[in-house]
Amino acid sequence: MAVSEQGRSISPNLNPANVDQTRSGVEVWNGATKNGELIKSSDVVLITGTVLVNGTGEDILKAIGVKPFYFYDTTAAGMAAMNEFLRLCPMSK
Repeated sequence: MAVSEQGRSISPNLNPANVDQTRSGVEVWNGATKNGELIKSSDVVLITGTVLVNGTGEDILKAIGVKPFYFYDTTAAGMAAMNEFLRLCPMSK
């Protein structure tokens, strides 16, 4: 998920039924083709655990470079801890 300086909320997704839609005020971009563009325009990157199973994790981490990033949600908790990645999940410990 990204929030631009203009206040736009953008989220990548791989489901063709969601791509190029606006859902609850969030623009849905094609995660297969626009992750790099989204990361480039972000100051901080939030990553869900979904990247662990959909094959996009390695490319996303490479594209982030030196930008700050957080794994967001409980799905990535174990992997984040094992790799000493920062994790943001206000509903879990």
